[in-house]
Amino acid sequence: MHNSFSFGRIRNIEIKIHYSWFLILFLVVWSLADFYFPANYPGWSSSAYWISGGIAAALLFISVLLHELSHSLVGKRKNIIVKSITLFVFGGVAEMVTEPKKPSDEFDMAIAGPILSIILAGIFWFISGFEIGVAGAAITNYLFLINGILAVFNMVPAFPLDGGRIFRSALWAKYKDIERATRRAVGVSRFIAFLFTLWGLKMLLDNDFLGGLWIILISWFLLQAAGSSLKQQRMEEVLSRFKIDQIMEKDFKSVPRNMTLKDLGKAFLDYKQGGFPVEENDKLLGIITIEDLRQVPRTKWAKTAVGEVMTSADKLLTIRSADTAYDAFLKMASNEFGRLPVVENEKVVGLVTRNSIILLLAVKCDNCI
Repeated sequence: MHNSFSFGRIRNIEIKIHYSWFLILFLVVWSLADFYFPANYPGWSSSAYWISGGIAAALLFISVLLHELSHSLVGKRKNIIVKSITLFVFGGVAEMVTEPKKPSDEFDMAIAGPILSIILAGIFWFISGFEIGVAGAAITNYLFLINGILAVFNMVPAFPLDGGRIFRSALWAKYKDIERATRRAVGVSRFIAFLFTLWGLKMLLDNDFLGGLWIILISWFLLQAAGSSLKQQRMEEVLSRFKIDQIMEKDFKSVPRNMTLKDLGKAFLDYKQGGFPVEENDKLLGIITIEDLRQVPRTKWAKTAVGEVMTSADKLLTIRSADTAYDAFLKMASNEFGRLPVVENEKVVGLVTRNSIILLLAVKCDNCI
């Protein structure tokens, strides 16, 4: 997701924070400090309200992160590639490179989030019963309430909410056809988004501007997410029908490892390739890209060989001509590669590039790109 920065990794899943998240963080702290806590726990000092609001907001952040992590960790056990989790204005979303392969996998992955939120609600309710002071009880009671709301709201049957995925898993099990199930589930999601829009407009007419705007933004997000889910399903269906040897570039240029980067720069201009396999005696040694060339100062090109800066074969991801275009898409997406060498018997027989995938989708898949 664009406009976000990396916060670290958990179990090889990148944790990102969207810049819009800081808006909701401020709004949560402000609403707790100026409204919720004063209304329910009068008599505190202003600083006590703001400190309690900050602590509650931080624990809410952790709760949302744990909710999304529960999805991702269950997904990884089901061999679903989860690239990252992004926390943003509406909560959090896991970026999956692959979709579940069977209804039960999708159900297990989707239900993990609400279950985790219910468990967290129970934990905070249990802690609130101890002698932890008025502020401690206020914070844990709030987190009990908010985690309960999070569990219930996520069960609404609309993408990308957990309830939407649970609903699709039921349709998938019924129809034995994930595309049909996705279309039906997306249709329901759009209807729910329409109802949210009407609700938001009514709130605006009732002079609840912030509440109405918030509901309308949620409806817009549901519409966008539902469309993205349908698009991803169509992409997988189309790309799975084509073998690599149908889309790979067979007319390509390889370079030797002793070629200088100066000569390589000329080769990029002459052959219009974004990357070259590096071969010796028809054996793949590595690959070098225009990005690799740009990492070396131009003044050193004449004295630097390709073999010094290439990515060696043992660090490369390769693909076979009998694999599918979807296999190539997954490898490129999960590793952010722009091209893959097609290798048979340690010899490069072709190249698959990101442009090859885009061109295939443009011709064979309506509204995929």
